[in-house]
Amino acid sequence: MADDEPIKDAEPAKETDGSKFIAALAENEKPIGDLAERIERIVDGFVSKREKARRTEREGRSRFVSKIIKWTFGVIGLAVLGTGVLTWYGVVPPEAFTGLVGILVGALITFLADHVAPYLYEAEEAPPDS
Repeated sequence: MADDEPIKDAEPAKETDGSKFIAALAENEKPIGDLAERIERIVDGFVSKREKARRTEREGRSRFVSKIIKWTFGVIGLAVLGTGVLTWYGVVPPEAFTGLVGILVGALITFLADHVAPYLYEAEEAPPDS
């Protein structure tokens, strides 16, 4: 029965720095929570503005590229139609028709590759040197 008796010589627990910190946090719970919410709103607003700007930039770029591609294929279509009509009426020989269409299509596709393709892909940002 000696084990059932409480220890009378035990000292009360001392307040350590950790328990003081926890007590201070508990006392200031609302102001700390409000500060965390304000920081979250500020960061979220910044990220939202940045993403919105990037999305606008991508949409503008895609509209630009689609307009150029539509006009390019429109010019190709008109050129093929025009040279086809001239070939039909015998003004241009069939070999010249084939050559003209090949040159025109090749030149326009090269133009697209040189001037439009770089707008299709964003350049990756280089990581900062450490």
